[in-house]
Amino acid sequence: MELIYYFIDLRTNLSKQMTMVDYTLVAALSTLLGIWGLTSYKDSNLRISRPPFVPSTIPFVGQIAAYLGEPMEFVMECYKKYGSVFSFNILTARFTVLVGQEASETFFKTHTKYLNASNAYKPVTNPIFGEEMGHAKFHQQLISLKSILNIEKYREYTPIVEDQILYCLRKLEDKGQRDMYQFTMTVASLESGASLFGPILRKHFDESAVPLLSFLSHSLTPVGLVLPSWMIYPFFWKLRKVRKQIKERVNLAYEEKQKEIDSGNDIGDGLGHFMNYRYKNGEKMTKNEILDILILLVASAIHTTGIVSTWALHYISQDEKWQDAIYNEQKEVFGDELAPIEYDKLDQCTVLDRVVKETLRLRPPSVMLLRSCEIPVTVKGMTIPKGDIVCCAPYVNHRIETWGDDREEFNPDRFLEYDMTKPNNCEYVPFGRGIHLCTGQQFGTLSLRMIVATMVRHFTFERPPNYNATVDFSTIIPRPKNVHLIYERRPTSTL
Repeated sequence: MELIYYFIDLRTNLSKQMTMVDYTLVAALSTLLGIWGLTSYKDSNLRISRPPFVPSTIPFVGQIAAYLGEPMEFVMECYKKYGSVFSFNILTARFTVLVGQEASETFFKTHTKYLNASNAYKPVTNPIFGEEMGHAKFHQQLISLKSILNIEKYREYTPIVEDQILYCLRKLEDKGQRDMYQFTMTVASLESGASLFGPILRKHFDESAVPLLSFLSHSLTPVGLVLPSWMIYPFFWKLRKVRKQIKERVNLAYEEKQKEIDSGNDIGDGLGHFMNYRYKNGEKMTKNEILDILILLVASAIHTTGIVSTWALHYISQDEKWQDAIYNEQKEVFGDELAPIEYDKLDQCTVLDRVVKETLRLRPPSVMLLRSCEIPVTVKGMTIPKGDIVCCAPYVNHRIETWGDDREEFNPDRFLEYDMTKPNNCEYVPFGRGIHLCTGQQFGTLSLRMIVATMVRHFTFERPPNYNATVDFSTIIPRPKNVHLIYERRPTSTL
């Protein structure tokens, strides 16, 4: 406050010597100092403590270069320097990151009226999944998913998923080299569409639809969270064009399915379920709403099943012992002739389970989960202000010191001792947890196990010379890059 009085006295004593510009500068400075003084006074009285802030050399730009370059390395370094709660800015948006058990527990347990997921993702999800995904019907749509995402349905889906994987494997040569991510994306798209929605939709969403669905899946860009929509309008225009192409395919499937329903031959698949579903007010789902659900489920399958199964192949190609262990276990559980996979026997495949869990630890499908702070939230004695984008980083949580000295290494056997039943466990959250647990977690895990098991049944994998797999962090869902593996058909394969 003394500084304010000093400038007031200065302006009084020098008033006759000051120009209009001088008056303007002093008035502006006085105003800024006044606001600062009042804010400091208010915070000191309320004793509000903010998370430590990561400074940047260019205030407005903030940490955009670091975050868009190697975001997880940046977050890990900030965690080591500032602790488990810290903030940084990217352009006009401020992000507060929560790392570790205690801080992450606040993230997952806090009610949505305080930390809201929909508002955080809205800038990037609405152009992809549709504006209607945010309205009140969305919760009823989530409830409707339970009819296609349950144990009985998973038993029905298992042979369908295996059939689609085999369909793709039969197109491979006996030996060759392949971009595994491109391959698993196709597998994930076909098996999720065929199992969750049925044969009619699978017919209209064949391999030619994969680039369209892949484009949507890869359109969740970090810059979309902080840039105004008009700056990326051309990109959104392309998104709308792709959605229109997908909608045309949905319309064809819808019409064909309606004829099947009208004839009394409905087989009870997912597409028919959504077409017959009625909201509490009696309204039926519109074609646009079914389109949004289709994009949500199949695009999610691509970025979860496709990405994680690629990384699983990447890791087991480094050491043949894991391929041999998975293959031998398949023979023990399903017989020497490798009978078709049964859902209820998958839990007996413990090596396969550990390989999938360890892959999800090192390469979780979502490296950063986001919430919009709608009401100030306190975590570890610090208050996160309204307007912050609050983040939990599974990628970092899965690599901090609690995982031991070998935390950067691929070691599925760590799950021989790891207690997955620990209450409020936030150390291992590849699919989130609590009320924010991914709705499709069980189906995603089923697909991952099926893809890895079936591919290892029929092929061996190794890395070529000068192998250089990397991560593409240009999207919110980082994807594998340069996972080009050499594959060879096993002599025992029946393909």
